[in-house]
Amino acid sequence: MTKELLEQYPDICAEIKRLEQPVTDTVSGSLPDYPYTQRTWTIRGVCLETGYLDDLKAKKQEILSFVQQLKLTEKPIVTYRAIYGLPWARVAAKMGYRYTEQAVKKKYYRILKKYF
Repeated sequence: MTKELLEQYPDICAEIKRLEQPVTDTVSGSLPDYPYTQRTWTIRGVCLETGYLDDLKAKKQEILSFVQQLKLTEKPIVTYRAIYGLPWARVAAKMGYRYTEQAVKKKYYRILKKYF
């Protein structure tokens, strides 16, 4: 687990979602028997990059496991920023009246420095 991997969480989730969506394409051709009439077929399936997809899912699980083992005071800040990708102002608002935008930012980077 690295700091860079933690910060890539939104991108990892987007790539997993993209790879899990069904793929659709159309092809044209004819039957092998006479009369050779050209037809169009629609082909549907899923992406076959299963090794890459499994690797992304393992990284996602590693990140979620890391966040789960954080202290109760650290978990919300890391979750809002790294997992949900919220801007600092929204993270501070979610944390409540005790935290300013700068305080949340400093606390987040202290957490990263502590674990990485």
